[in-house]
Amino acid sequence: MNNMLAKSNQKATPNNLGLVVIPKNAPDGLRIWAQWYFDHAVTTMERSRKEQRRDLALFLKFMELNEKTDARTKWTYLSTRKFFIRKDIAMMQKKLKNKTAYVNSERDI
Repeated sequence: MNNMLAKSNQKATPNNLGLVVIPKNAPDGLRIWAQWYFDHAVTTMERSRKEQRRDLALFLKFMELNEKTDARTKWTYLSTRKFFIRKDIAMMQKKLKNKTAYVNSERDI
């Protein structure tokens, strides 16, 4: 059964196996933590990293608008949940708008 759980053909390799050294008196904001994360832990292809950075930037913007800070201590399950709910709503609205545009164009034919 353990064989079924094993990953096969994994191509990701660690960026940096060393410890992340956080400077004394370093800012404790999510933006700096995100940068450290990408520098030391992300192992995906550049295209994926670009998408991850985009999504993370959207979340950080959401945090700063709602919490007025990117302080790590303000990051909660609830703030993450609110972000995903709003993101889901925006995606559904976009799909409905595109579907409506398609239906309208079909009617015009």
